[in-house]
Parts: sequence; C-alpha cells; structure tokens
Amino acid sequence: MAKKIRFCTDSLLSKWGFCDGDKLEDLFFSNINKFNNKSMGEHDLLVLTVKKFIIPKIKNNIEIEEIITNHNPIRASKVDNKNIDWFNDTDIKLEPEYIDVNIEEIINLMK
Repeated sequence: MAKKIRFCTDSLLSKWGFCDGDKLEDLFFSNINKFNNKSMGEHDLLVLTVKKFIIPKIKNNIEIEEIITNHNPIRASKVDNKNIDWFNDTDIKLEPEYIDVNIEEIINLMK
C-alpha cells in the first residue's frame, strides 16, 4: 500500500494552515535530489499539491489565493461566497475535512 500524507482542508482557511506552510518541508528536502526544477522550493511543492490533489476534491465553492510569505502560501479567499478572515477562527467547514495524497504523486510533481 502506498504511503500517504493527510491534509486537513481547513488549513486553507488560515494564515497558519498546512503547519504554517511547512507541511511538505521534510518530504521536499529528503527528496530534493529527485527534482529537476531546482528553482522551486517547498512552498511551491505545497501549492502544486494543493491545487492538483486537494482543491479538486473539495465540495464547497472555493476561491484560492497564492501568497508569497513564510507562512501558508495558499489560502481560500472565499468559501461558498463568504469572505475568509485568515487571522481568526471561522465557523465555515470545508468538505471533506481530510484528504489523503500519495507521497509518490507529490514527489512526481517536482520531476
């Protein structure tokens, strides 16, 4: 069975989501020798992963913003036509709550 990483979709609602943007840092640096695009970093890998594997599976109507930051670089700006405040808790819930992604599929994004 393939190894997977579990993503909490509510991370899209916070400045500190996806472990403050570092969710894939260990995976990135432990596999950096496999990457062809040397100009990409761990935040780029997170953004690509979320766009390809997380957002398409979310049932809510969601608008996304990419942010250059040392925190979470990809966040929802609107969910079901409601603006998101990245600095405060919200009662908005994304469905599904968790999405598992195969580690090899993530690594292949950077090849």
